[in-house]
Amino acid sequence: MNTIKLSIGMVRAMLFFLPVLYSLTFNSKEANAQSVQQYKLLEMDLDFTSLSSNDLALVNSKNPFDKNEIAVKVSITGPNGNKKEVYGFYYEDYTIKYNWNKSHENWKHLPYEYLTKKNISKWKLRYTPTATGWHNYQVKIELKQENKSFNVKTDNFYCFSGSADDGIVTLPIMDLPIPTGKDIHQLDLVNPS
Repeated sequence: MNTIKLSIGMVRAMLFFLPVLYSLTFNSKEANAQSVQQYKLLEMDLDFTSLSSNDLALVNSKNPFDKNEIAVKVSITGPNGNKKEVYGFYYEDYTIKYNWNKSHENWKHLPYEYLTKKNISKWKLRYTPTATGWHNYQVKIELKQENKSFNVKTDNFYCFSGSADDGIVTLPIMDLPIPTGKDIHQLDLVNPS
């Protein structure tokens, strides 16, 4: 009978790399699928490359901040069959530079900030899944003035089990769901009466 002797260092290395190996092999459904932990934020870029050049030019000609011109909707179906519709948002990236020799009028101790656009603009999705398993999603662009819509992409992502400390809290006064986790702070609501 052959025996394998493992040193403490080898066991530690195996335990260190085990989550990485698990994330690479948890399901063979799709090798490049995105994954997210339950109750954590999934942020992904939305790709419109499947549109024809004419349709893409039409989409890019719209004001991305006006939902009366363009709306990017993502329909998400969870593993339990529940469907949710989430709006995508337009993202522009900037760099921030500080000038310590110049300050704000009312805040003398703060430097003056300069924002410079990086010329990186894209549509994004942010979503916090509550159910574990495979989630399917479909990206749809609606151009309201032209009464046109485009189904741009159908794909999926995997949600793996999260911590028992995480979850969703709903404030009864505002009926506002808030994902919880280690970074949530106590909210004190004051009644002005």
